[in-house]
Amino acid sequence: MRIPRSVIVMTLLTSVPFALAIRAAVKDKARHAVDDDDNDELSDMGYGREQAKLEAMRAEEEEAKNKATERQRRRIVEQLLGEEPATLGSLFDGVQLGAPAGNFQPESVRTALRDASEVISVDWDVDAARLNGLTIRLKGEDYGCGLKNAVAAWGGSGELWANPRTHQRAELDPIGCEIRFERYADPEQWIDKGDASIVPLSAVGQPAAKLHNRVLDKMDDGSDGEDEFGWHDIGLTGKWGHTTLFATTKAGKVVAVSATFSGDAAAFDALVTRITKLTGVKPTRTLESQHYDDGAPTMTWKSKPPVELHDGDVRVLTIGTIPEPQ
Repeated sequence: MRIPRSVIVMTLLTSVPFALAIRAAVKDKARHAVDDDDNDELSDMGYGREQAKLEAMRAEEEEAKNKATERQRRRIVEQLLGEEPATLGSLFDGVQLGAPAGNFQPESVRTALRDASEVISVDWDVDAARLNGLTIRLKGEDYGCGLKNAVAAWGGSGELWANPRTHQRAELDPIGCEIRFERYADPEQWIDKGDASIVPLSAVGQPAAKLHNRVLDKMDDGSDGEDEFGWHDIGLTGKWGHTTLFATTKAGKVVAVSATFSGDAAAFDALVTRITKLTGVKPTRTLESQHYDDGAPTMTWKSKPPVELHDGDVRVLTIGTIPEPQ
């Protein structure tokens, strides 16, 4: 069938505007899509600028805080240590090693430590009786220790300082950036016949209850047994560390007292002289002992009670005779 020419012309005339309309709509939609993308991009740029501002503000605040902390750290370090070796500084005014356990820390010190808690921490070595020592740690010293310069004013070896006037000593740990303080005793105070002695030479042969009551506030948990009890006290001059003591009992009486302690060669020699004076007997020296097999020398005083001093890696003083195990 043949389509008339007039129909074809009419069809073309009506189709062209429709196609143009579709093309215009598509273009308009594309333009709006571009506009939306532009708006999203502008929005993202604005958000990014705000985030950058916030991050910059946070960085400034952090830097200001770090600078303030560093100023506080330098100020606090100047107050931690005294001018004399192994003494505490002005931050600890009123703190005395050996003070009663109940009131060793003045309120002024408590407040000062609370205000400086971001810079330092303090661990108190206190038992039921007294303040034995303390450890001060300087915080935020990952790449150096500000305490090293502070203790340099004390002179010495840079590891251990002792003060004969106060009978206090201090030990620095530069890795952990902390310094420890404790009391110590000379041989004359460490061993004697009186009740004030660290090592009770006269306790052997006496009622166990008397010694037990005397050292009750120095006893550690679990150190009270059926035939023995243990306690701790301040150490001997020469090296860091306290004295660990045990009393062996039998039939209600003390039959032996043992003391484990640290001390350098000079302290050991002074202790030998001290025991010789107290016992009135000259010691004998042997490398063979029924109690030790480490080959280290043992000094023996055949006094009443007998005294034995072992000079091994761990030094041990024994007064009296420890019963053989049944």
